[in-house]
Amino acid sequence: MPPRPWFGIWPSIFKIVSTELAPAHSITAIFYICLASTAGLLLSYILAVFISDWKNNFLVSAIVLFCVTVLFYLIYTRIEKRMVIEEISPQKTQKLEVREKKKGEFAGVLIKSGVPIIFVAYVIQSMLSNGIKAVAPVMLMESYENISAALANGLNIILIAVGALGVFLASISLLRRVSPITVILGFSLLCLPLLLLVSRVGKINIAFVVMSMALAMLFLMTSSSYISPISKTFSAYGCVGTISGLFNCMASLGIVFSNYLFTTFSENYGWEFTTRFWLYIAIAETVLCLVANPIWKKFVKNIK
Repeated sequence: MPPRPWFGIWPSIFKIVSTELAPAHSITAIFYICLASTAGLLLSYILAVFISDWKNNFLVSAIVLFCVTVLFYLIYTRIEKRMVIEEISPQKTQKLEVREKKKGEFAGVLIKSGVPIIFVAYVIQSMLSNGIKAVAPVMLMESYENISAALANGLNIILIAVGALGVFLASISLLRRVSPITVILGFSLLCLPLLLLVSRVGKINIAFVVMSMALAMLFLMTSSSYISPISKTFSAYGCVGTISGLFNCMASLGIVFSNYLFTTFSENYGWEFTTRFWLYIAIAETVLCLVANPIWKKFVKNIK
């Protein structure tokens, strides 16, 4: 099923959740939404197994989207009836005026926060998570003997399921009290030895390669969940939806780059070169997080 419509509606949903819910509830809701997105992707792979004709994939997607649209409309109309007009106090009016003033400082705020550096790191993270899922079956079949297509393709479902587990762990983790970039940095460091093992594909036991890819996906998906709190921080500037949309753009760029680069590298230079490239860009992501972390902490401290 095509998951791309999610990239269109996510910024709007994120802005509603970030600005209209209580702070304690909004963070939890954001993690649940991330978990639902990953679970939906996993479900799409499982359903695809039972759909014989490829044309029916589009039919099933259309039915699901239609049902979701109707459900959303029914829920919204029910909530709308219970909405009340809130009287804005003079103190809150002053806060809103300050927020409106801050909106005009978007470019400067973006640079001071260090988020452009995180944008690049997130592109790399998206390349790795998408690339591992996309090319793992072919890589295993070409690197090891007696690996059937069904077994290799089954790895896709395993990797997505592990990714969903990563998002779930992020939703209940006590690490939410830590700076999100610090958490992303920590998981990036954990990925490095795993990707080093993956770069030995075809030379070490396949079990170690599969286990390393699964753990790398777990860490990548867990850390990617901490991008949402970064976007939420910009609610003070009235640009939560914009930042969230930019992060979605970075994720899309990562998917495009991974689909083209990793396929090209594997066909022309082999899997050893491709997997080593994964390791090199993971190191680059770690360095970017190291640079951005103190900048982000200073930015958040100034907001408070």
